[in-house]
Amino acid sequence: MKQQWNLDSLYQGFNAPQFIADSAAILRLSRELRRCVGLPDPARLQETIWTWLEKLEAFEGLYQKLFSYTSFRFSADTSDGEASRNLSRFQEIDNTTVEARAAFRALLCQAEARRLVENGVFGEYTYYLQDLIRQQLHALPPKEEELFAALELTGSKAWASFHAKASSVQGAEREIAQISAAALNSIKGEVLTSCRFRGNTSPLREALDRYHFDPRILENQLAAVERYLPALRQYFQIKAQALNCPNGLPYDARETLITGTGGDLPFETAKDLILDAFQAFSPEMGRFGRDFFAKGWIDWSDSPFKETGASCDAVWLNQESRLRLRYQNSVASANSLAHELGHGYHFQQLFGQKILNCRYDLPATETASKFSEQLFQWQLRTALPERDRLFCEEFSLSALINTIVDIFARFHFEQDLFTARQNGELSVEELDALMTQAQRRSYGDVLDPQQQNVRSWAVKPHYYSAKRSFYNFPYQFGALMSVYMAEMWKENPAAFVPAYDRFLASTGKYSVLDLCKILGADLLDPAFFDTILQHLVLRLERFQKQIQACEGLHQG
Repeated sequence: MKQQWNLDSLYQGFNAPQFIADSAAILRLSRELRRCVGLPDPARLQETIWTWLEKLEAFEGLYQKLFSYTSFRFSADTSDGEASRNLSRFQEIDNTTVEARAAFRALLCQAEARRLVENGVFGEYTYYLQDLIRQQLHALPPKEEELFAALELTGSKAWASFHAKASSVQGAEREIAQISAAALNSIKGEVLTSCRFRGNTSPLREALDRYHFDPRILENQLAAVERYLPALRQYFQIKAQALNCPNGLPYDARETLITGTGGDLPFETAKDLILDAFQAFSPEMGRFGRDFFAKGWIDWSDSPFKETGASCDAVWLNQESRLRLRYQNSVASANSLAHELGHGYHFQQLFGQKILNCRYDLPATETASKFSEQLFQWQLRTALPERDRLFCEEFSLSALINTIVDIFARFHFEQDLFTARQNGELSVEELDALMTQAQRRSYGDVLDPQQQNVRSWAVKPHYYSAKRSFYNFPYQFGALMSVYMAEMWKENPAAFVPAYDRFLASTGKYSVLDLCKILGADLLDPAFFDTILQHLVLRLERFQKQIQACEGLHQG
């Protein structure tokens, strides 16, 4: 199987006739958007809103296709100057529609427009329009929105792009840290400025609104995790003892497995395991997986200028996705592949919806990806011989516990960073100190203080987006939900599979709270997350007994 993805069904290059034609069309559609919102005749208000929805569907579909293709090119090779220039060009085009979008939100807040929306006159667009009305609470006047968007191009977006290029280059650690600190200070400073002007109480509250995540859910989630941190840290203590680390576990050894490495896992073997896992879940998921691999939608190469991390993104107009990762012939890489394919299956369930309803908030989409990991890990247990079952259990526990505990640290680092940034820019050393403090709060004394890797803030791309602050707790939420969902699936597969597909297909039409009710989850129940964590701790205790039994046999 080829290591690079095939993008030809999108465009065959930046000079291809279709790319050139679509680039001209998106300019025309942006002008039409700017013209279609003015001061409508009250008697034609309903018609005006329908016209806007029609124009925006057309613009969003074509813009997202053009931008995605260009982004795919850039992420596979950050030295691609043509891709970089086109990304900037399309961002500028999108920015020309900001004033019109702001004017439309203001229009929706008029009494008669709100009445039409609340009465469901616009059918499946109802939630989308209600969300625009909610966004207006923290909106600026249209001209100011346009100015903010224009300044982002030379502010946070430019810094994020610069950081992506810098972090893809190996070596020169001190220089990368200085670059990352400058980018981080600029991006977080912009977020704070935006919050102040928009009347948002904090960047966290802004993120919760953006993710449609009730603050009470986060409060329950973090409180439950903090209660169970002492028990979860036991895993790292077991590991430190097994690896003979008397001063504590080095941060970079958190994911080192004490039961083995699982050996080499070639890409083709990982592919077969994942396809078997998907087929075992449902015939539809099995078909999805086979099609995804067969169509060459994965770039798993290790090219030098490839962006760090892994991702899977959809192209709604073509009903296709593309997946990028560096595959390292390991179980961990196979797990990452399953994770990203979980996103792809989520997108598959959204295909066929109106493009404006193809929203996938981070907490929901990271639930889909973490559940896909669970399916892969379950299949791994059945595929490997009995002697490797303990390795499989540790791998699964490691993936869950590392996510839950480390995200707790990353969340508090970002929260403390925003607080400190209000008083001025932070140096590399000050950022290191914040990360040290956050890691100690999460890991306690189980980490070796001399080997904490406090520089992780410099390379983690999730911190470098002004539009996605707190790109962390959704992963913890997804890990916890995936445990709940795996138990639901094992208990009653026939009922869970269709409910899961409904859950994925509905992510653009519900808040996270209401969405999870489809799976029978009451996220406001204070005991919900405790039950999940208690289940995880019981698994950890069984694992510890098995390890001790193995050590006893070895000594005997």
